[in-house]
Amino acid sequence: MGITVILFVVFFLFINSKVGISADQPAISPDVQTENEKKTMGIENFLFGNSGIIKQVNDELMGKGYLFQTLIVAPSVDQVQVKYVLTNKEATIFEQEAVESIFFEIVKDNNLEPDAFKLKVADSDDGPDW
Repeated sequence: MGITVILFVVFFLFINSKVGISADQPAISPDVQTENEKKTMGIENFLFGNSGIIKQVNDELMGKGYLFQTLIVAPSVDQVQVKYVLTNKEATIFEQEAVESIFFEIVKDNNLEPDAFKLKVADSDDGPDW
């Protein structure tokens, strides 16, 4: 009986050590983590780096007297959703077209595909939709 209990405990520990993921073992392999980090860094640099598209647009808008908040969803450089929430102006059709013109002119100047960007210009009265 004692030997059976010991064998059962050893067998149970052996199975758990082979099947389970230990606390110090990552759920994602290091290669996948590194690749994801590279993609994230690439998107961040593409958007916000010294010559990043969003930085360029933000600088231009601020130079034209716009105050705003920028909301961005960018799962890849081919799918970028940007929402500018104007804080010092109403998002009239005129203002929306002015911001869109600036935005897409900079996209064009950087030889980027305009279809990769979905842009919305709103003001603080607008809801959370994109």
